[in-house]
Amino acid sequence: MSFLSRLFKKQEPQSNLEIFVKKITEASYQKIFDPGTGKDNREETLISGAVFLVVKKFYDGLDEMVYGIKRGKNLPSLNFDAIAFECLAYSYAWLMRDFFIRPNHHNFSEEYGISIADDEEYFHCLSRSSHIADSLLEQVMDSFPYGVLHGRIKAYSLLYSRKNPTNRLREEFASFLISSIQSGSPAIKSDVGLEVDLALQLAVMSNIPIFESTLLVGLDDGVRRIYLEDIDVVD
Repeated sequence: MSFLSRLFKKQEPQSNLEIFVKKITEASYQKIFDPGTGKDNREETLISGAVFLVVKKFYDGLDEMVYGIKRGKNLPSLNFDAIAFECLAYSYAWLMRDFFIRPNHHNFSEEYGISIADDEEYFHCLSRSSHIADSLLEQVMDSFPYGVLHGRIKAYSLLYSRKNPTNRLREEFASFLISSIQSGSPAIKSDVGLEVDLALQLAVMSNIPIFESTLLVGLDDGVRRIYLEDIDVVD
């Protein structure tokens, strides 16, 4: 997006969630995510901060891409809360994907070349982190009940057991995102309807593989390092 386009772009009122998330930076998120949960929840809280940081970057990239195709089209502005919710669910499902694909095979230790007493604790750590994020959404989003985020993560997790899960997950994620853009709120169903703009579909679909290969890969590595710093590693 050019400088002039950014300058004259209509600024929409920010939600409480957007104001909160946009304060997060690589340097500050550890300070922002300190809700007094105590030392026992330190790694889960830091992981939540890392995921929200990725959500902010994903939204900014998608917003810029969609804004570029909006000229002359009757497309609504992106609703930050709706996009953030969907991206949170997809990101947490991505982080836990190995446990959904092979629930009885633990490869966390193998990948990092170390010995860990119980690989399943990593999955439980991610799950607890997702509950922290769920609780935060309940606090800052109007009429957003606790448990909705966890339900969406579970819905994504079920797709990992199907054939060609990557394509199916991307299609589902894209459908939910487009439904959210059209409705301006978190989508209940992933039906996009026949009236959806083709350029919007292509923009969203093309953005997801890039999101996975850049932001999510980096998130996966960063989250595992956060976890490893808070466990006893056996040489």
